[in-house]
Amino acid sequence: DKKGIIKEKKCFNRLIIYDKITRRMKMIDQIYAGSSPLSWSADSKNIICQTSDGKIAVCDLGNNVLVSDKGKYPICHPITGQIYYIAPDSHLYKISLDGKKRFKVDDSDWSWASLIDFSKDGNNLFFIGGGSFLMSEYSTISVFSLTSHKKETLSKKYGIIQGASLFED
Repeated sequence: DKKGIIKEKKCFNRLIIYDKITRRMKMIDQIYAGSSPLSWSADSKNIICQTSDGKIAVCDLGNNVLVSDKGKYPICHPITGQIYYIAPDSHLYKISLDGKKRFKVDDSDWSWASLIDFSKDGNNLFFIGGGSFLMSEYSTISVFSLTSHKKETLSKKYGIIQGASLFED
């Protein structure tokens, strides 16, 4: 995408877009971005993030913002463009970019998971998770199949995992 790098200005928690071509920054000032990762929409026209008050925001590059459901770790599916997130009831959901069509994807407990990314074909969702509050100091990298709805652990338990993205199939 020609817009380049997304930055979150820490001192104000504002979403800043840096255009590599013009070397200018643009602030999306209607929201305070939360601390979860940012995600581009499948068509690269919107940025999806979690606001500081725990809602999901879809920001277009024209400074228009649509705020929808409460949820954490929102990420955009690379093919369908739907937003996947963990809702306050600790289940995995998906919602359309316009916020109108919401669907529960999985009934199991996702309260200790952090969504990372999708496989390139969009069939698998990678996440970091611990087992429970008592075991949260140990994290594993796991995958959830969107076709079989099964979770599988891919890694051993680690003390800390930071900044994982774009897994290969």
